[in-house]
Amino acid sequence: MNYPNGAPAGPVSNPPNDRKQIIIVLAVVAALLLTFLGIGAVYLTSGSSKVKASPAPELVLEAMNSDGLDPFAPSVAVSNRPLDANARNLAPQGPVTPRGVQAVEGTTAGLYGGTGEASCDTAALANFLANNPGKAAAWASVFGIGVDQIPYYLDTLTPVVLTHDTWVTNYSYENGVATPFQSVLQAGTAVLVDSYGIPRVRCACGNPLSPPAGTPLSGYRTVGSQWDYYAPRQVVYVNYHNEHTTIINNTTTVVAAPNPAPAPASLTLLDLNTLQPLLRTVGGILNLAGLPPLQGALPTPASLNTPFVSPDPEVQTANGVQADGQPAENVLRQAAEATDSESSSVAAAESAAPQEGSPSVDASAQVPVDPSVPAAPGGSSAAQAPPAPAAPAAPTSAAATPTVFTGTGDIVSTLTFTVDGTQVSCSVPDVTAPTADLICTDGITRTVSSSYLQTSSVTSATDPVGVWTVPLTSGAGVERVTVLSAAWTLIPTPTVEAPAPATETAPTETATPAPETTTETTAPTSDTSAPAVP
Repeated sequence: MNYPNGAPAGPVSNPPNDRKQIIIVLAVVAALLLTFLGIGAVYLTSGSSKVKASPAPELVLEAMNSDGLDPFAPSVAVSNRPLDANARNLAPQGPVTPRGVQAVEGTTAGLYGGTGEASCDTAALANFLANNPGKAAAWASVFGIGVDQIPYYLDTLTPVVLTHDTWVTNYSYENGVATPFQSVLQAGTAVLVDSYGIPRVRCACGNPLSPPAGTPLSGYRTVGSQWDYYAPRQVVYVNYHNEHTTIINNTTTVVAAPNPAPAPASLTLLDLNTLQPLLRTVGGILNLAGLPPLQGALPTPASLNTPFVSPDPEVQTANGVQADGQPAENVLRQAAEATDSESSSVAAAESAAPQEGSPSVDASAQVPVDPSVPAAPGGSSAAQAPPAPAAPAAPTSAAATPTVFTGTGDIVSTLTFTVDGTQVSCSVPDVTAPTADLICTDGITRTVSSSYLQTSSVTSATDPVGVWTVPLTSGAGVERVTVLSAAWTLIPTPTVEAPAPATETAPTETATPAPETTTETTAPTSDTSAPAVP
């Protein structure tokens, strides 16, 4: 072959080989495109899987004396003793709501405990915040108040001790702001509550508190050490201001409540020393003399008693809520999985129960246990079978049946329950006494706080099936009994008509004791109150 420009220096590429390389390159590019498209398709079609994989938010268990992470202040708790089991047994029960926890009214008698001394040093907290303006500003933001209003707001609160494990929204101090998280506070924790009985401050760390998220408790992952008696269905939360818990068709239902009633002037606590009712005046424990007058109005307890909401997406995620306060999808999914798991466990237990209680199984199993024992004359294992059918009667007798209430009124005057298989009836001789000394047919002396026999307490202590339980105290301790039947009566209205003649001499004699009574009432206030701000 002749080459006009001379022979080539190297081998000449074959055109078909060039086309082959191009095809290979195009195939590689196409494969890469398909790979990327496949990844995109997996990502788009598995969006729900990605949400499902996101972990459930945390529920922090706060032990009684725990300082917690990033506390607002040093502990100002005065009471730090473990709550006696008898006190926990006396705590009023609320119906278990669809959220998996008990709902209670904040002013329910015995919901909180106390002694003759304050359980928190409120003045110490006020002084600490006054000396730490950065923390004070973050603390005040939780309640929508100014820093100068903090002492006045604290003076509206009352120191008490929780008698139930209680679900709240807790706030730690992080990066100069109040950071909310869902938390369960252990029974025995010292807190400050407002006049509606809503926990507002945890005394062991000074953290602000607010009502919990409106979500199912089982939708969270618990973190922290569980105490030995912790059980989610024994956890309580205080009803929101627009809620009322009732029982409809044997189902606990939370319905809209009418306008909130005026805040009470006092709360009925459980005296942790005597286990008797203890009346505690709401607020008014600080000496605010010397402070500038309060500027602006403080928020009402009702306005602050709402489910947790936040405009911050990160805060929403951490607390398991959407922007409107409704449960987040991963919380609902976690709760559904927890419910399915619980249902499976219950179903497995129920399916095993008939085998254990079956007459045929029991009859055949009892004979070979002791082969050395001779059979009864003329009898066999089959001869022993007839008594066995009595076994199924146990579940029937153990099944909960609604308490039968008779009569009308506002307090229970008689009640019947079972002790060791024997029915016991007790009557209340004096329904006006703070503590009722029951007269019982078995001769055992029992007492009960009269507040537990009143309509509101009976309603809150009645479960969705309609079974009422009430704590009774005897020489053996405190026992919560299941009431079979009870009768209502009216609390007699005191009528004082006899003193009419004595009114003539009363003014002279009454004028002297009046200052003494005022002095006695004021004295404890001044003793327990320290200057809020120097």
